[in-house]
Amino acid sequence: VVDCFPKEFREGMEQRSGILGDQRENHPRNWILPVRNGPALTGAVPPGTRLPRVELREVDIVVQLRATAPDRAVLEVEARRLATLAGRGASLEAVEWLTGAHGEGDGYFRDHFGYLDGISQPRPRLPGIGDNSAAVLERDRVQPGEVLLGYGNDRGDSAPAPFVTLDDWRRKPRREARELQLNGTFLVVRKIGEDVARFDAWLDQSAAPIAAQLGIDAASARALLKAAVMGRDEAGRPLARPDAGALNDFDYGQDGAGRQCPFAAHIRRANPRRIVPGGGLPPLSQDETLTRAEFDRPTPRLLRRAMLFGHRQDGPDKAGLMFMAYNASIAEQYEVIQRWLNGGNSTDQAAANNDPLTGVLPKDPPGLFQFIASDAAGQPQVVRVPLPAFTPAPGLTGISEPGRHPFTPLRWGLYLFVPSRRALDR
Repeated sequence: VVDCFPKEFREGMEQRSGILGDQRENHPRNWILPVRNGPALTGAVPPGTRLPRVELREVDIVVQLRATAPDRAVLEVEARRLATLAGRGASLEAVEWLTGAHGEGDGYFRDHFGYLDGISQPRPRLPGIGDNSAAVLERDRVQPGEVLLGYGNDRGDSAPAPFVTLDDWRRKPRREARELQLNGTFLVVRKIGEDVARFDAWLDQSAAPIAAQLGIDAASARALLKAAVMGRDEAGRPLARPDAGALNDFDYGQDGAGRQCPFAAHIRRANPRRIVPGGGLPPLSQDETLTRAEFDRPTPRLLRRAMLFGHRQDGPDKAGLMFMAYNASIAEQYEVIQRWLNGGNSTDQAAANNDPLTGVLPKDPPGLFQFIASDAAGQPQVVRVPLPAFTPAPGLTGISEPGRHPFTPLRWGLYLFVPSRRALDR
């Protein structure tokens, strides 16, 4: 049955790193694998025992436990209880402690860099279920098959049909796989460190030359650079339309030259919001003649819910963000967006100008972040800011060439299948 699941899920993120653009500093040989702390938690070994880190190919099941109490002890008790229920050959190997911190309203939260995250979210069109109110932006509405398995999607694919033309021995496992997948989804997990000290130092160092070029003060230059990197200011307002009534109610239709929001900005790389005439599903805005599309296909969307680990002052080895994204097709949704972040051409811009916050650096540093800003006289100026080089770091396997990403070192990643409650009951 598992062999009938999509190839990208069966191969996993580690094996598909080349497809994602996870090269050099983000290559799996540079990953910092999970600490094998499960045996100590369950009492299988004494606390403090040094054990080999968990190879991701060992992982078969991931369980998410959530609690509203700040005390970790509640989760520890439940984790131990679940470990006792594990069947023969199964054991609790690793626990990742995370913090929700979604206290900014509408499920938003602030990462360790201070950016407001979780703003742009798709809303499936579920008849009689979910948020189908007029308050939901039309641009955010997607077909159920963008998030849940077993339904039609925005790309024109209908719900999976019975495999009536196949011989029974081939049809049976495919039918069972389809039944298992119904109302489930795929979850992409990436554990990403956040080097707040180095990011802040880069902003501080770059502020003076930007201020001199534009004729503004250093504090304004620093804020300008930080907003340009993300494509939003610290309040979450989009640079493409700062006066938007809703934080996600904008596109780049009036910013074809990238003067308001840089082409390489994180949110523009991840969601180019290209508009094309002719209508389609779902419409881009209230104007039914426009639809979102990249290269004649609807722009992929991800339902994201990230959580934090560590504290911002702890450094990238102990602090960062656990990126989690739900999607019905890893290959046609998540992997497309990740390639864009790592330099794939999503905005008619050279691949060398990739996402400065999370994208891989050029093979021959230094990298360069380029954007357009108005000077004190209101004239547009092209601002070029060198990116810091790789962070030297010893590899756990003896391999760390060329080093870690200066801002957001990738620790590890997984592709997971999330079954529906009905599938679990079966």
